Amino acid sequence: MKIFVSVDAPLIALTHARVIDGSEAPPQDDQTVIISNGLIQSVGTALTIPAGAKILDLQGQTVLPGLVRLHDHLL
Repeated sequence: MKIFVSVDAPLIALTHARVIDGSEAPPQDDQTVIISNGLIQSVGTALTIPAGAKILDLQGQTVLPGLVRLHDHLL
């Protein structure tokens, strides 16, 4: 649903983010998340950012991949 999408690009790299993956593993800091055509392609620390990717520096922010359009109360 486009109304929930703030960045609309075919290839996106979220850099320097804290990632909470929902697996009960501890949060991982300074991660890069590569998103291609709306799907997460990879998550890690030593990723090569593909040419042409829109890069968003998320230093100091947290991402929760997969939690889209869910009713939650995470603070």
